[in-house]
Amino acid sequence: MKTAFAHTENPPVLIYQMGKVGSNTIHKSLKNTALSDQLLQLHFLSDDLAARLKKFKKAGKYPYADHFYISLYVRKALEKYKGKPIKIITLTRDPIAIVVSNLFQNSHLARKKITSGGVIDPEKATKYIQDIICKPDTFKYIFEWFNKEMYTVFSVDVFSEKFPVHKGYTKYTKGNIELLVIRLEDLSNIGPAIISDFLNLQEPVELIDDNLRSMSKDKSLYDKVLRDTKISPQSCLEIYSSDFVRHFYDDKYVNKFMSKWTKTESVIEN
Repeated sequence: MKTAFAHTENPPVLIYQMGKVGSNTIHKSLKNTALSDQLLQLHFLSDDLAARLKKFKKAGKYPYADHFYISLYVRKALEKYKGKPIKIITLTRDPIAIVVSNLFQNSHLARKKITSGGVIDPEKATKYIQDIICKPDTFKYIFEWFNKEMYTVFSVDVFSEKFPVHKGYTKYTKGNIELLVIRLEDLSNIGPAIISDFLNLQEPVELIDDNLRSMSKDKSLYDKVLRDTKISPQSCLEIYSSDFVRHFYDDKYVNKFMSKWTKTESVIEN
């Protein structure tokens, strides 16, 4: 970990993004390249980090997950590394999909018990999702992540210019910071070439799907929750009308999201 900031000719590569948007896939894929010693995977660098650590410790999740210790290290390293080059890769994703995926990853943080015998109960999980989806603070973390983390820490405002929705990615340069933003929904198609170009690699990155859930014992439970979760069109429309969603996604994507969660053919007119 400490070698990532050791040589300015090989700048650190931060896989820095909100949770449940594909960071493990990016990290695992790049571990097979010459950049392996420069990689750091994390979710928090802002002053919110202390509150997150306290919340997880209170929930009994201690020692912390590795990414928290990496965050603590990077915060200290940045104090001595001012003005030197840093490359950052971040992703965005359908916010409802993030909420559902996060529930399975961090069920211990749910406001109500959704487990039975230590295993997630799909009926309880489905009802819980339907209950919280219309709560005003459910998407607060997602909608504020770029401003709280990327802008506050690195002064990069991803909302300052229009996102090229037809491409699915864009790059930003702010002083010593180079940032690549990709939609997760487009990662498999454009990711290998775009990431390789961004990191000056000779060959396209071979993406290694690190969706551990697809190989884990709770896959059938997760799939059942996806099948059974039905969200009202009104709630979906409110979520997908947010500035955050409309910055990264056009009507074509929003229609797909609406259909998936309402279980209907939801059409938004251009």
